[in-house]
Amino acid sequence: TILQRIKSNSKQVMHHKGLVSILYRKGQFNEAREACLKCLERWPDLWWPNVMLSLIELRLDRAKEGEERLLAWVKKHDDFQRWFFAAHFYEKAGEKEKCIAALRKAAHSPLDDLWVRWEDTLEHFGTHSGYSAAYYAALMAYRARRLDVCLEVCAAWEQYIEVKQGYGAPGFNVFQAACYLNQSKFEDANAAIG
Repeated sequence: TILQRIKSNSKQVMHHKGLVSILYRKGQFNEAREACLKCLERWPDLWWPNVMLSLIELRLDRAKEGEERLLAWVKKHDDFQRWFFAAHFYEKAGEKEKCIAALRKAAHSPLDDLWVRWEDTLEHFGTHSGYSAAYYAALMAYRARRLDVCLEVCAAWEQYIEVKQGYGAPGFNVFQAACYLNQSKFEDANAAIG
């Protein structure tokens, strides 16, 4: 069914995504890789197939190839979102220090929403908010107990909220307070949530 949908609606990314997802969940990683590569032929710069291919490469014990391909795409854009995706890849690969380095790089790169235009995918799938990327980056750094990096991510997140004029709840305050509490900086923690 999904192959028929791809054939009749080849310009809609959701069908390609569906095929890759089905194959991945079934453990058919070689087939998922081929389907993902076909998706990338049509949408070479869309974030989802770029990230998904790197995760498939991990499952195929081709981490180096997945890393090289993903990093080339990340460095092409050099923004918060793509460095966050690199951190996600490294976290899944068990590369803790590379994960933290990617999060730090994200924190010092431009943060904005990652929009997908209707004309590109014939749907709105693929939009990834800066708020969402910042939240998960802060969570990743906090769980890794890298409070310094978490605070750097929070600073970028706070600046994003200011630029967007209040778009999204200022959840960075909670992470800041948690970091300060862990550092026994009680006045700073109080000020963060005050």
